[in-house]
Amino acid sequence: MDYKMIENEIIAIYENENKEKLVNARELHSVMKVGRDFTNWVKDRIKKYDFIENEDYILTLAKIGERQNVIKHEYYLTINMAKEIAMVENNEMGRKIRRYFIEVGLYKNPIFGNAIKNEFKNF
Repeated sequence: MDYKMIENEIIAIYENENKEKLVNARELHSVMKVGRDFTNWVKDRIKKYDFIENEDYILTLAKIGERQNVIKHEYYLTINMAKEIAMVENNEMGRKIRRYFIEVGLYKNPIFGNAIKNEFKNF
């Protein structure tokens, strides 16, 4: 799968070939400064909040390492899933990221246009 970065302020937002906006869960985990290891954290959030693969997130598997013998799991989250995870993380960075996702969602809406983008410009 090919992902194109379309935003990169607080956290990168990617777009796939279906024009879906996605956030890399590993990057979200890092930016929010979560005190748990990534793998257990993301699996726990998916299970606890009943997120659904290929609806709320996309799981990709990449072979890495010198001999390409290690499989790395990458989770790409929808903006709504990322926003919910940021909200339940209940820390300052989680709140900032949640507000950022709201901003991105609103100012990308052609009905509201630049008026909302300008409102959040100093965010």
